[in-house]
Amino acid sequence: MATTERIFLHQGPISDRKISELLQQDLCSDVIGGQALFLGRVRADILEGKSVIGIEYSAYAEMVEAEFEKILDHFLVLYPDLQQITMLHAVGMVPVGQTALLVIVSGGHRKEAFKALPAIVDEIKSKVPVWKKEILGDGSALWGANKE
Repeated sequence: MATTERIFLHQGPISDRKISELLQQDLCSDVIGGQALFLGRVRADILEGKSVIGIEYSAYAEMVEAEFEKILDHFLVLYPDLQQITMLHAVGMVPVGQTALLVIVSGGHRKEAFKALPAIVDEIKSKVPVWKKEILGDGSALWGANKE
């Protein structure tokens, strides 16, 4: 039976320690044969001639949780071999180089996990209502949109 991490929002950058902790939770399972991992990190883009130094993410928690639940339900039915889907999105300030989105897909077999991962990430980017304000090196900010 599939299980899922039910905490979807994380205050600040998602640390390497948190990532490791979430990866470890499946190691004791004797039905997990493969895991696929996506780390979405803040880039040092240049916007309007200025460097991005971080992104401030904001979200309406109840709406975010409802969308993540829909994504879980959809992909656990679409890919029955999946045993666990862990999704975590940062809120608050995330500096350049730090992790803002974590998705771990654990399945009985690697092929299903590999196949499901990009579709899940695309669904998160298109459906989950998380807003981002890109903070620029001169102290100004621009509201950003998800770009594929």
